[in-house]
Amino acid sequence: MSHRAIRYSFLLLVGLTTSCDRLSWNSEERKPLARVQDVFLYADEVSEILPPGLKGADSLNWFRQYTDQWVRNRVLIDRAVFNLGDEVTGIDELVERYREDLLKYRYQEAMLQKLLDTAITEQQILNYFEANSANFELKENIVRAAYLVTVPEAPELNEARKMLKSGTREDLVRLEDYCLKYASGFGLSDSTWMSFSELSRKVPIQTYNQQQFLKKNSFVEIADSTRIHLLKIFEYRIKDGLSPLPYVRTTIRSILLNQRRRDILERLERDLLEEALEKKDCELYE
Repeated sequence: MSHRAIRYSFLLLVGLTTSCDRLSWNSEERKPLARVQDVFLYADEVSEILPPGLKGADSLNWFRQYTDQWVRNRVLIDRAVFNLGDEVTGIDELVERYREDLLKYRYQEAMLQKLLDTAITEQQILNYFEANSANFELKENIVRAAYLVTVPEAPELNEARKMLKSGTREDLVRLEDYCLKYASGFGLSDSTWMSFSELSRKVPIQTYNQQQFLKKNSFVEIADSTRIHLLKIFEYRIKDGLSPLPYVRTTIRSILLNQRRRDILERLERDLLEEALEKKDCELYE
């Protein structure tokens, strides 16, 4: 064993109590484990972060590894401070700014947890949508569609075609049972809007003109030697038109919640300032 390892072992072992595996130290006789310049690492500091459950040799080995890494880090920091010179002041300022920002963020989040009402009603969503409809112009073509993917030799495939073509709620419910047995992929929600590009990732549609494709097709079948894709298009909206409300409902809910967050934080800052001025804790000079 090296001289340093022997010294580590001695420093660690002298602090072990006979009643538990954690280290206990007399606060008036702190045992240093390492020093870099004028910075010391003490055993009682390391003992506080010793992972629970470590005993005997495992505990000692963990202390050795931690101490060794601490020394490496401190030596690197010490050399960095020496070589960076004036840059250290700028780093200190950045650290202090980060500390202040983190304190503000933690306090704001705590107050939001206490004060923010996250319930958004359908009427509030509708009101916002109607008042801001110009902001919800479609950037791409979107569709409401149902599809399934299976193999060409799947049983009762003609019946599956009929159910998907009809598109009634009852047939879609029946079709779901079929898909659970025979489909390798499916999506049968008749109320969910998706972009044409998202649909194309589910069904390999080949077209150079999405709008013409949507106008001419309400049911599509695409097959090769290994798979068959069946697609039913219920409704579509063309790029530059108005988004349907269900397509942007989640976005509007997020907007309304963010507005509430901003209102709460602005009111919090205003109330804190007024309180500080009233108590003479701060002053504004002309």
